[in-house]
Amino acid sequence: MLSKMSKSDKTMFYYLGLTLLLLIVLGILFGISSVKESFGRRRRGKKRGGKRGGKKKGGKKGPQPEPQPVNKVDNCIKEGVILAEDLAERSMGDPNSSRHVNWKDDKLQSSIVREIRNGCIDTASNYTMSESEATGRRYGLNAIKTRAGW
Repeated sequence: MLSKMSKSDKTMFYYLGLTLLLLIVLGILFGISSVKESFGRRRRGKKRGGKRGGKKKGGKKGPQPEPQPVNKVDNCIKEGVILAEDLAERSMGDPNSSRHVNWKDDKLQSSIVREIRNGCIDTASNYTMSESEATGRRYGLNAIKTRAGW
């Protein structure tokens, strides 16, 4: 069948084959790079502050032990405070002044942090790390919500 085709038809198939091969290679390259990027990116972006801990040299290989409850509680508190601070800053832009939550007010800030800490201490140690983060955010949202009258 290939011998019956004209020269222009053969070159057309040659270019179509090269184009198809090029598209497959580019698809694989961009697919792999986007998968790597999505696994390397943090969930909420880089606004959180703080650095990620690096891997220690010479450490044990294999399954790592689950973090201690203290770390979960600290993580719960940190996530709750971050969200509460962000929501308080956003509330200052609300046209209704009764819904403003001034994060710079030390008494208000310490009571919000205390409320988040008490909730996290009571519950976070029973959860996984990601559940403790979600719990902290829930306590942060509730603390701001009650003070802003949402």
